[in-house]
Amino acid sequence: MSTEPNVSIRSMSSDDLDTVADLYREMYREQSGMGMVMSFQEEAVRDLLEVQVKSRFFISLVLVDGDRVTGFAVGSMMKTPTKYKLEGQALLGFIQDVYVPPLARKSGAGRALVAALEAAFRAQGISYVELHVLEGNEIGQAFWQSRGYQPVLRVLYKHLDEGESM
Repeated sequence: MSTEPNVSIRSMSSDDLDTVADLYREMYREQSGMGMVMSFQEEAVRDLLEVQVKSRFFISLVLVDGDRVTGFAVGSMMKTPTKYKLEGQALLGFIQDVYVPPLARKSGAGRALVAALEAAFRAQGISYVELHVLEGNEIGQAFWQSRGYQPVLRVLYKHLDEGESM
């Protein structure tokens, strides 16, 4: 799928893992200023990506500008919880991460990555997609809502201190 004359989207390969791991580091640096409560485990990212690239339950894409990987998108397919029914859907798409560096934003690259993920989900018979966006990521929230995603569930975190009691 092309976004611009020299820009394309393709499946992530093992050759891309170091570059994508670097992009994950950039993404986390941004997220850490938006309320992310989890710390980034640098040493685990490349191994995780390697597993995802080989798994049939993950869709791993890269944005390529010329011969350089400049962004990525990772989605997964998960079973719909058995306690719920979702119009006969056995699988739900989940967008794990989409990242385009700040200088490449507003170019259509993010929209193209998301469209490619959605097309891959549709090809698997999936018609519902879920994702999480940080509360402090107002630009991300606006982006996802502009793509038709709507807030349905709010995830809350609490750090339990040792001294805290009822």
